[in-house]
Formats: sequence, structure tokens, C-alpha cells
Amino acid sequence: MFLFNQFKRHRRNAVLILAVAIAAVSAAVVSAAPLSVTGGSLGAGSAAATSCQSTAISVSYVGTYDNVGTYRISGATLSGITASCVNKQYKATLQGAGGVRLGLEATGTFNSTTPVVLSFAPPADFDASTVTGLILFITG
Repeated sequence: MFLFNQFKRHRRNAVLILAVAIAAVSAAVVSAAPLSVTGGSLGAGSAAATSCQSTAISVSYVGTYDNVGTYRISGATLSGITASCVNKQYKATLQGAGGVRLGLEATGTFNSTTPVVLSFAPPADFDASTVTGLILFITG
């Protein structure tokens, strides 16, 4: 009886290992499936798309120094928005070294060509020196 129970346990473990291996191979095959990118769709990769903005949008950061001398970013101002971007939606994300998104985002709609002030709510320990840029997506 002992050998029979031990055999059943090993068989169950072998089936479990086989199921995990099949799932891993399936995931690898699915993740390797190609995605095509065109200007009118979104996928992995990059492609040229038409833009409402033919000139650069200027970014200036809004912040203050705290009581220990650390600079704290609370927002950014976007200026130089062209008339063709009015009524289009935006999403702005602070970027760190290597293109890493820092998790601070602001969204809205360009209502005019006047400068737009974005507000961020960073955690108290957020180090503004890690900000290397701003990623801006305009849609609509």
C-alpha cells in the first residue's frame, strides 16, 4: 500500500510539472507573436503618426525647495501649443533615466493655445533629481 501511495504522489507531481512546462512554452510562443504597428494603431514598436504640433512644446517644471533643501516637483507648465492641438486630449508622464516612467501623470484637454499648468502629486520621498524629461501624448 505504501508503494502505491508513493507512486500516485510521484505521478501527480509529474503531471503538475508537465502542465507547468506546457504553460510556459505556450506563454513563450504567444509572447513571441509579432505585432504590427502603423500610424493609426497602437502596438509594440514605433511608427510615425500625424501630429497637431509641428513645433516643440516648451516644458518648465514647477516646484519648491523643502526645509532640508531638496527640490520637490509639483507640476510642469507646457507652452507653445499650436491652434491645431486645441480640443485635443493629452497625457503627460514624468520620465527618469533610461526612459523609465516615474509613475507621475497628468491628463487633460488643451482648451486654448495659452500655457497649461500640469499638477503632479508626488509622494513625500520623491526625488526630483530623478526626473530627466516629460513624455507627452496628444490624442484626438
